[in-house]
Amino acid sequence: MIGVQDIVTMFQCRNINVDIDPLLLSDFDCEDKDTNPRNVSFSLFRLIYHIGVIQSRRFSPSKRFKFLDKTDLLEKIHSNTSDFKVHISKIRTLRGPEDLASISQDFGVGISAVITESFFKIKPSTITRILRSGKRPDWKCQTDDDRTLIVESKGSSSALTSRKQEINGAVQKIQESGDVHIASYTIINEDSISINRFLDPPIESNNNSRNKENNIMRAGHYASTFSFLGSSRLSIYYSQMRKRLEGTISVAEQELKNDTFHDLSVKGPVVEFHDQRYTGVFYHVDKERYFFAGVNVSLLSYSGFLNFQEYENEINEETERNNFMLLKDGILLIDIDNINYFESVIRKEDILNYQERITISDIDEMTELSFSKYFMYVLNQNGFSKIQQEFKERGFVFDLKGTFGDKDYFFEFKLFKGKINIKDLLHQLHFYSEKNKGSKMVLVTNANLDEVKANDENLIIFGRRELELLAKNSKSLNKILGN
Repeated sequence: MIGVQDIVTMFQCRNINVDIDPLLLSDFDCEDKDTNPRNVSFSLFRLIYHIGVIQSRRFSPSKRFKFLDKTDLLEKIHSNTSDFKVHISKIRTLRGPEDLASISQDFGVGISAVITESFFKIKPSTITRILRSGKRPDWKCQTDDDRTLIVESKGSSSALTSRKQEINGAVQKIQESGDVHIASYTIINEDSISINRFLDPPIESNNNSRNKENNIMRAGHYASTFSFLGSSRLSIYYSQMRKRLEGTISVAEQELKNDTFHDLSVKGPVVEFHDQRYTGVFYHVDKERYFFAGVNVSLLSYSGFLNFQEYENEINEETERNNFMLLKDGILLIDIDNINYFESVIRKEDILNYQERITISDIDEMTELSFSKYFMYVLNQNGFSKIQQEFKERGFVFDLKGTFGDKDYFFEFKLFKGKINIKDLLHQLHFYSEKNKGSKMVLVTNANLDEVKANDENLIIFGRRELELLAKNSKSLNKILGN
């Protein structure tokens, strides 16, 4: 299982070639305001972290530690080069064009953020997704000199698609007021270094006072970050903080915020690091591997939030086989190999596996690779043996195979984000069911298939209703399957 320190030390940095709009160069905070194009180096940890923070669906705060889902993206990146290259052919063959488009967009968002960090002195705690519906830019942040940057991010696997995206991107980037408007277009490549076009000059200024806008953006940043890191309580808390800053919080919401403040700051769990206290949540990751994600307690109070100054530098240090990573925005991440170090903070038995902290909304956001890993955990929880990924049977590649008792189960996963069409797939599964009478074929999907009948005793349809039951109790699989 991948932890933060693994990403930092094992995967290190990658380079991307950036072609910059000359009209943007004068606005950069870096010393080099002339070189164009240029290579930008970025850490893969920052890439994954930004993707998760910006792409998280704030309207549905999650208890799931989704950072580990997003690290699946690392498997798509070439590991034997310092250039940013992606296994495009493999993704297209195994996962199809829809997954390739989704992965390209994720990379486009993350790369826009790491490039912006390279060219501007930004405040990390102000990075936040823009939430309005309709055509809008993706995210915004503030610089150290209080300028607001508005960024529209696009990602694709072809130059032709990228040029088509430029039409919408040019419109979307001006739908939010700010000091600098940027449209970022990333083209991921397989056999050569990936490239980015960083376009457009400054536009209109913002009507909000810079200080107020700073605080509203920071509250949005923490709300998104903790939805990504799996603390729904902290995510909701900072959504309420944002409403208070905007002056739109209701009496009931303010009372809930006050109660949550007391629970988080007093009841904990609270970890001490460098003479500061951090409240958050622990997760069981794998075997004896654990993780903690939390925030400086001073950021919970209204006055503490307003007065918080970002740390000058990030801190990354190891203590008792546990790696502590303190980010500039006051968020503490701990990759834990020695859970006994925290025995005065929390009981090991009280820490849930991150796969248990899941909802149907989390599943809707997953890739099929992340979902396959989740289902492997479920199979283990339910006593399945001989579990194999991507098992080939009579020319058909099933996502998982597992054995329960003396019966083999072949699982095929389909997570739908758009139009649903499973007629051909059911026909194909029925064909393999006829050829494997002693086995069970199981179609697992997040679609609502209550009206779809298998008409085959060896073919099981596992739809949205069953997934909701499984999310509530990971050990209910055999009951749902009828074992």
